Amino acid sequence: MVTAMQRRFRHARRIIGYSVLVLLIFLAVMVGLLNQALPWVAKHPEQIKQWLSQRIGEPVNFSKAKGGWTRRGPVFTLDDLRVGEGDQTLKVGHADLLIAIYSGLLPGEPLTELKINQLSLQLVQTEDLRWALK
Repeated sequence: MVTAMQRRFRHARRIIGYSVLVLLIFLAVMVGLLNQALPWVAKHPEQIKQWLSQRIGEPVNFSKAKGGWTRRGPVFTLDDLRVGEGDQTLKVGHADLLIAIYSGLLPGEPLTELKINQLSLQLVQTEDLRWALK
């Protein structure tokens, strides 16, 4: 004979199992929607420039953006990336902006990562013994 406690455990186990299943289906649908939205990136680079400028606090420009998908989430490839304006412009070149949707869910982990490929910086020491990027 099944006791009331066993019935409650069975019921709770069933509710937890269905909740996990619904959460997994929801995450799969969200990943599918993000994957379908990636071509939008190439068509709307101005909005990406504006978003990056707000996040960095400096003007951001690039010549071309392309969206793709990795195991960690969507990645946006930015060609001819430049940060700043005038004499203070930092020419980055080729960079990848990764939106790590899985690690962004964890506390203390960043949602976005900017990976710079083949960065070449030149430091120059001025006469007052300060270092500056050239």
